[in-house]
Amino acid sequence: MRQAAGGGAWSARGRERVVLVRVLGLDLPVGGVHDQLARLVGVRHLAPLLDRGVLGVVRAEGLGALLHLPAAAVRYHVVFVALHQAFSLRPHRGTPVPESENRCHLRTVGNRRCPPARLLHMRKSLLSAGTALLLATTACAAVDPGPSGPSGPTATGRPPASRQNADEVTRTLASLRRVDDLPLYEMTYAGRYDPTVGTDARPAASPFGCSLFAAGGDPARPLFARNFDWEDNPAMVLRTDPPDGYAAVSLVDLSYLGVGPDPTGDRRLLDAPLLPFDGMNERGLAVGLAADDSATAKPVPGRPTVGSVRILRLVLDRAATVDEAVAVFTEHNLDFGGGPALHYLLADAGGRSAVVEFVDGEMRVQRGEERWQALTNVPVIGVPEPRLRADRRYGLIAAAMDRTGAVVDAPAALRILDQVRQGHTRWSVTYGLRDGEVRLVTATGGERRYRLPMS
Repeated sequence: MRQAAGGGAWSARGRERVVLVRVLGLDLPVGGVHDQLARLVGVRHLAPLLDRGVLGVVRAEGLGALLHLPAAAVRYHVVFVALHQAFSLRPHRGTPVPESENRCHLRTVGNRRCPPARLLHMRKSLLSAGTALLLATTACAAVDPGPSGPSGPTATGRPPASRQNADEVTRTLASLRRVDDLPLYEMTYAGRYDPTVGTDARPAASPFGCSLFAAGGDPARPLFARNFDWEDNPAMVLRTDPPDGYAAVSLVDLSYLGVGPDPTGDRRLLDAPLLPFDGMNERGLAVGLAADDSATAKPVPGRPTVGSVRILRLVLDRAATVDEAVAVFTEHNLDFGGGPALHYLLADAGGRSAVVEFVDGEMRVQRGEERWQALTNVPVIGVPEPRLRADRRYGLIAAAMDRTGAVVDAPAALRILDQVRQGHTRWSVTYGLRDGEVRLVTATGGERRYRLPMS
């Protein structure tokens, strides 16, 4: 979607008025869509409004899930933002619009909704052209909810997870920078987000081919390490510090946000906290995921349901120990419906670890009894160790743990990850669970180091 000038930070003074139009069955090339929309909103030329961030057009594939609408039914979403006292709409020649209707988008008194005459006019315009469509009911109400107000796309244009004010949105998007040719980006998220709403990862059917291990042989230096093996997508190191949760560093595959090759200014980045594929928080609690094709999760009545990747955010925000992380899993149903089923590895600064799996529909937990635990793409719980070691990657990690007594520092852990890397390994990362050091090596060979202050 085209953004407003200045990186998309719209005014926080409540002057914006948002109208969301859902166009159904409009299967036209972009140019044709622009022509239709120009007539729809009653303007002579659409390009100036696009350039000024007043009107944005995005394909349904990029936003359909965000609006909880089936992509097959919705071809385009159109967000029309009229800026109070910023410009004057000029009626398209041959499409006269009464001035009283034209002002509806530009003026609101208190919380009073404007009459829908303008929408009725737009509906008549397209119906007369023989186009089947549905115009969503919209309000001309004030849209600056403040940090804790609603932030769905129908209210402010912000992704649903964001609970940021305008300044926090600006600072978040301005912090984005490219640091590697993977490409790898870094971003610091300012302000609040709601981890229980918004988009969920919907990966393809092919599995996450990942390798993870937790090594606690040295109680003073417990470590968590993982390879993320997946498709050739851009990635991002995300720093979060929510006022109601723990600060954390996590890694995000940007493709699951629908972000393109250049994410600069893209407000879908504001949903990035929802999709960590691995990470560590300020208490030294780390979590990562891997595919487990045999896993099935049956919902437990009365528990909220979250996505199978989203659960990592809840763990990072709320859990300081493995026990607390297991409790977060226990309190939620997981939805594996959108992609491969998963299992999880947890580790904390006290040297404790656990594997969480879903067997025959039920959640099961296997806590580390040795000084290490490992996870690849084969089930672990209830499986004899010799059988587990028959998996090549698991066997190589197990042999390295036996050889070292599970006493490994970051360089040694990265060497083990290198032994089990695959042709589609996108990144290798280690998390120091006591010192907060993060070392990241991407598929390009570049290495980045970070330090998360521990509490």
